[in-house]
Amino acid sequence: MDKSSDTGSVNDGNNGDEFNIYDELRDLLVGPERSQIAKIEEKVYKLDKEKLSEALPDLVVLSSNQDDRLNKALSPVVEDAISLSVKRNPKPIADAIFPVIGPAIRKAIFQALNQLNQSMNKTLEHSLNVGWRLEALKTGKPFSEVVLSHSLLYRVEQIFLIHRETGLLLEHVALDNLETQDGDLVSGMLSAIQDFVKDSFKVESDDALESFEVGELTVWVEQGPHALVAAVIRGNPPLELRNSFKGALESIHLEYTGYLDPFNGDTSDFERSSDILELCLVTQSQKKAKKSSPLFLILLGVILLCIGSWLFFKIRSNMRWTDYIDKLRLAPGVVVTDFGKRNGKFYVDGLQDPVATDPNEILKNTKLNPKNITANWEPYLSFNPELSLKRAIKTLGPPATIDLKIENGVLVANGSSSKSWLNSAQDKSSYIPGITQTNFSGVTIDELQQVDLLKKSIESTVIRFDSGRFGIADGQQKVLDSLALDIKEFNDLLNLIGKNYNIEIAGHTDNSGSQFKNNKLSIDRASYVRSQLRERGVVQNLFLVGKGSSEPVSSEKSEEGKKLNRRVTLNIISR
Repeated sequence: MDKSSDTGSVNDGNNGDEFNIYDELRDLLVGPERSQIAKIEEKVYKLDKEKLSEALPDLVVLSSNQDDRLNKALSPVVEDAISLSVKRNPKPIADAIFPVIGPAIRKAIFQALNQLNQSMNKTLEHSLNVGWRLEALKTGKPFSEVVLSHSLLYRVEQIFLIHRETGLLLEHVALDNLETQDGDLVSGMLSAIQDFVKDSFKVESDDALESFEVGELTVWVEQGPHALVAAVIRGNPPLELRNSFKGALESIHLEYTGYLDPFNGDTSDFERSSDILELCLVTQSQKKAKKSSPLFLILLGVILLCIGSWLFFKIRSNMRWTDYIDKLRLAPGVVVTDFGKRNGKFYVDGLQDPVATDPNEILKNTKLNPKNITANWEPYLSFNPELSLKRAIKTLGPPATIDLKIENGVLVANGSSSKSWLNSAQDKSSYIPGITQTNFSGVTIDELQQVDLLKKSIESTVIRFDSGRFGIADGQQKVLDSLALDIKEFNDLLNLIGKNYNIEIAGHTDNSGSQFKNNKLSIDRASYVRSQLRERGVVQNLFLVGKGSSEPVSSEKSEEGKKLNRRVTLNIISR
């Protein structure tokens, strides 16, 4: 037991010594490093969070400038975070991109419409060219190829970015809808051609093929330190175009220097170089104007004719409308207050005197379509002398023998009329607008003229008698009939104008017989005529006068003269 105890004590002591030796050895080997690590841990744990937040952005920028490892590391995390945020609540993302997405969409739509418009214009222009279509039918080429050959100056169709040492294709861009071969195959062929030229013609190592032609295509090659650009061009490009290729190649060398030298064979690093290369895909059309096809000229002529006709009819309509307004303004009794065009129709508003010229009559002479005109006329009274005269004529209704005119607001009448019209005209004229006074002194009454004529007819009538008798001679009955009619008409006219009169019936004889006998015979003759007139309806006052032979009308030396003196005459005496 004691031995065991002693042995155990010895072992334990030995073990303790070994541990101490290891600790000492460890301290000798890694002691300083362990001490430094402990200090770093203590410093990290005690590090101020605010200072760390200030240093973190600088560290991120520094890492981004060195390489893209940080971007690759953060991309999955950011993508997952955005996806999760959209699934949970898309509104914040939508609000954030709203100021950007709207203008971007509008810009894209504008560019698309602009390209569509240009495409339609070119298509219309080219499709109307009959000569080009005939050329396509004759040669069997597609019409688009014929159009391209006539209208294109040059066009860069493809760009190849090739690593100079390895000949690998780094990036390839081409025009839309262009059928292309495999880019790697083309790149290998270009490298083979370069090597063939160098080997066959013993050129310097730095010299290289700059261009070659294949049918209608030209290939231009621009060399750089680590890469070259090969451009496939259709047409006749200008030498200035090489500057754009050189600029693109310089930009690629500047931006991708870390990937070109040294080149590790990974072409995915050059995908974004397509943005630079696509700027070189330019097209230049011929500026020289081509002779238009007959069909295009005919169509253009028809369009111009239609436009010209439309302008002609529009201008003519406006001129007629202006002429109509001018005529309305000049028309007496018509006042234009407003006019113009509304809802595709002409309109005119104004005032019109009832006796003025009807605006519709003026409209008929302008050749305007009444359906395209809206008119609104309000009635009013004009004191224009011409219209006042029209109003007087319409109101008074003068006979054809009366002439009316207005002088300084005075209505003047001249001519002859009946007494009844004159009385009516004098009463009505004072109520006619625009007339301040009347002057009818120049009007003669038609009845007075007729009275004078009848008076002359009655007083010139002579009734003949036989010698020594108071009975009328043969054929004098008709004279009495006519005389009776004149006396009755004369009496009616004098009653109309309000005048009174008497009729004196005078008997006459020749100088045969005594004076006493002749006086009695002349009274008897006058009495006989009065009785004959009364039998014919004459009821006026008829006075008898016996003149005997005191008033002979003819010499009695002959029998004919005595016959003329044997008579009865009438004389009208006014009262």
